[in-house]
Amino acid sequence: SLSLSLSLSLSLSLSLSLESPPRHLSARGKNRSLTRTEWTLAYLAWLGIARERIHIIQDGPGTFGSLHEADLVKAALPVTVQRLVVVTSPVHTRRSGMALRRRLPATVAVTTYAAIDWSLSAEAFAPLWFEYLKLAAYSVIA
Repeated sequence: SLSLSLSLSLSLSLSLSLESPPRHLSARGKNRSLTRTEWTLAYLAWLGIARERIHIIQDGPGTFGSLHEADLVKAALPVTVQRLVVVTSPVHTRRSGMALRRRLPATVAVTTYAAIDWSLSAEAFAPLWFEYLKLAAYSVIA
């Protein structure tokens, strides 16, 4: 079975690992910080994921973030992909998984993981009821 690692410019960063990122990542020789995409590519390379297995999907404006991103993944996903592993923020695991499962063909198995522990997420301090409200909305519109 073919698995795929992807990176979206907003909230989806997909890989198979829950390890901590290397501390030495930098824009070597560049007088600036790494972009989110550069950092994600360096991190996935550090995890041993070959560059040719990583597809960058540029995000654009969308009414619903996770739904729009799921549509972008669906449009870019090769038909041979049978498994998609999503690593995202702890708060978004359910909603991202639901959006992808409902948008992708049933032949694609979607698994979600939190990129960090819930207690380390800045979103853990946001009103949790708002995430559940979004989850309920997605269960209707996704």
